[in-house]
Amino acid sequence: MPLGIKLTRTPSPLVLQSQSQSPKLYEQGDSAVRRKKTMTDLSRLVGLYAENIVQTVLEPLLVLDQELRVVTANQAFYQAFEITPQEVEHTLIYEIGNHQWDIPELRKLLKEVMPGHREFHDFRVELDFPQMGVMTMLLNARQVAQEPDKSPLILLAIEDITERDRAQKAVQLAREYAESIIDTLREPLLVLSSDLRVVSTSRAFRDTFDVTVQETEHVLVYELGNHQWDIPELRKLLEEVIPKHREIRDFPVQHNFPQMGVRTMLLNARQVFQEPDKPPLILLAIEDITERKQAEEALIEAKELNEITLQSIGDAVMTTDPDGVIRYLNPVAEKLTGWRAEEAQGQPAQTVFRIFREKDREPVPDLVARCLKENQVIGLGDHTILISRSGREYSIQDSAAPIRSPDGKPLGVVVVFSDVTETRRLAEQMAYQASHDSLTGLVNRQEFERRLERTLETTQTDTVEHTLCYLDLDQFKVINDTCGHVAGDELLRQLAPVLNDKVRKRDTLARLGGDEFGVLMEHCHLEKGLRVANVLRDAVESFRFAWDGKSFRIGVSIGITPITEATESVASVLSQADSACYAAKDQGRNRIHVYTVEDTELVRRSGEMEWVRQINQTLEENRFRLFYQPIAAIEPGHDGKGHYEILLRMVNEEGTLVLPGEFFPAAERYHLASKIDQWVIATTFEWLRHHPDLLDDLFLCSINQSGHSLGDAAFLEYVNKEFEKNGIPGSKICFEITETAAIANFASASRLITDLKKRGCQFALDDFGSGLCSFAYLRALPVDFLKIDGAFVKNIVDDHVDSAMVKSINDMAHVLGKQTIAEFVENQAILDKVREIGVDYAQGHGISDPRPLNDLTGVKR
Repeated sequence: MPLGIKLTRTPSPLVLQSQSQSPKLYEQGDSAVRRKKTMTDLSRLVGLYAENIVQTVLEPLLVLDQELRVVTANQAFYQAFEITPQEVEHTLIYEIGNHQWDIPELRKLLKEVMPGHREFHDFRVELDFPQMGVMTMLLNARQVAQEPDKSPLILLAIEDITERDRAQKAVQLAREYAESIIDTLREPLLVLSSDLRVVSTSRAFRDTFDVTVQETEHVLVYELGNHQWDIPELRKLLEEVIPKHREIRDFPVQHNFPQMGVRTMLLNARQVFQEPDKPPLILLAIEDITERKQAEEALIEAKELNEITLQSIGDAVMTTDPDGVIRYLNPVAEKLTGWRAEEAQGQPAQTVFRIFREKDREPVPDLVARCLKENQVIGLGDHTILISRSGREYSIQDSAAPIRSPDGKPLGVVVVFSDVTETRRLAEQMAYQASHDSLTGLVNRQEFERRLERTLETTQTDTVEHTLCYLDLDQFKVINDTCGHVAGDELLRQLAPVLNDKVRKRDTLARLGGDEFGVLMEHCHLEKGLRVANVLRDAVESFRFAWDGKSFRIGVSIGITPITEATESVASVLSQADSACYAAKDQGRNRIHVYTVEDTELVRRSGEMEWVRQINQTLEENRFRLFYQPIAAIEPGHDGKGHYEILLRMVNEEGTLVLPGEFFPAAERYHLASKIDQWVIATTFEWLRHHPDLLDDLFLCSINQSGHSLGDAAFLEYVNKEFEKNGIPGSKICFEITETAAIANFASASRLITDLKKRGCQFALDDFGSGLCSFAYLRALPVDFLKIDGAFVKNIVDDHVDSAMVKSINDMAHVLGKQTIAEFVENQAILDKVREIGVDYAQGHGISDPRPLNDLTGVKR
């Protein structure tokens, strides 16, 4: 029921009673104005007739006759449902507002009120009003008597519960813009007799102070709760309410309640009248403002903290009224606009907050006016500047939000803006760094490819030719190796402006990585591009780099290719230029090679690039396969454990096996060999971990390593992690490295062998005898096995020179304490010959063909 009041049938004229059957004159209220009005209304209600109730109560009420026609309605009803008295009075209730109230269940309930002297409570309905949308209401009705000679009426009370939750939010809004709307139903109330005894209490009072009805009825107010309310000043004031017709307003009390601790309350009291023949009562309303006081203190503290925070982060705050006139500037806003707050107050927002587009200095449309018009948050785009009163410019970012009352009425705008001058500068710097090489300051590869993509698009619409150059410095590695990477970096820094000075302003010179550069010459035909390439080559050749008292000369190999409408993609044109550059290197370095489709060298290079694509795709799709080939001990007497070499095969896109001889040269040339080596090690170790019986029966598993892995500083760390991850004993693994790779990477190879031998690993020098300096390096390399190059072994039966070479290698190896393995043992005759020479092991098709690793069931030495 509205105000917590229920209308009950009694033999006497209508009176007000609470749900507990004792008078309940007031529920709760937070606003002093509303509370006083409510107390005034309640005082008038006691003893008044139904018509006065209808017109006084704040909730919508209807009075109906027996035919359910509207006799009268109160002003609250007209306001709540936006309807006029002429549209309501003498109208059947279910015809009000185009039959919006035509609810069968309601009609039935109302018809039963009169005959049976019945009443109903909290009947819930949902109605859809054109102006207000769907509203949820609780209806309460009962029969009320008129004068003796008149028929009784029906009093229908309507409670709108649609926005019940808004009451809680009203407290916070009231602190900023208006008085709070307090939920009256939650305010503790006392009704006292003239001798200050409790007549009745509200449920809120009993719940708040943890007392029962029996503990409060007929008790003196200052004896409540063990004399907790025995406050002399309050007793004196209450004693004067009825005799002197006085009111108590906002009398503050701070008391320590056993159940609640120290609470701060405001008390309000006034005289209210009962029926004419009864003495007046005192209505005492109690408002607990403890949380409010705490909140106010917290609000003050938060306000101070917010002001400090806003100043520290550089944010500015400006508020306006509904007309766009400034009300407030915080200190940061004062600093940025150049206006003091007191000077800005009363000024139009556009006068103080002058913002422009950074690009053309055109004024930005009035942000505050837009926000007020559109009634939503408005944000500015990037590149907006604020020009202060003194003419200083700030790059800013900001947003404006409307300030609304609870009913949606615009109260003004709050604008929050901040100085992002430095942030924007840093963003531009980061964008520059993202597209430029940090070492040389030139465009980086990502930005270069983006511009190249844009250039390719123009060839599809315009008949125009462009040229691409790919530059790779010659002898750069020598400087890195002899002087260190610091010297190499300095060389690149010094060379970059030399190259940049030789290209046209509209051309793009980029560092593509390492010692590689690219030049994109837009609107430049091949012949002119070739002339520019020669200028670049001459500039590099003339360049002298001084470091640590020494002077160095370098060269450059340049690949050049045209960009036309026939060019397919960025990847293809870069591949063409790259291939042409490698062709220039292969032809003697420090020269220029122009890409042509007919060029056999570039065709070979293009084939290698296709292998690069296939290798990367095979790694991604895990299409490499491992095979094994046994290595047999020639002389008996060993323990018979397995000894074999791991071999690699590629499964191409057609499902055919491809030997390493076809794809591995491209892998080595394009720096993919280390990735393949790592895949082989990881896969072999994992296979051995899953076959512990074969691991126990294993003498040695030989795994090949490329020269790239020998020179890779991270390779050793990778191998050690795989050993730890899979728990493979180092003594079971033999790494094979080719003689040429070991010699080319002698220092790295020696370091790798020394470190892994600490794990118990063994090493074999593969293809021994193919190098020019084999014996000179053999003593210094701590390997365990020499694998004699198959080129000598396969003709050993018929060629005395090859036989002598094999014998020489075998003898030297044994003198140095190393064992030998003969490759390419294809038949029994070769096996007999190497046995005669004294070779220790044999490997080849005459021993066993390579087989898939998964077929391995035990291989003997």
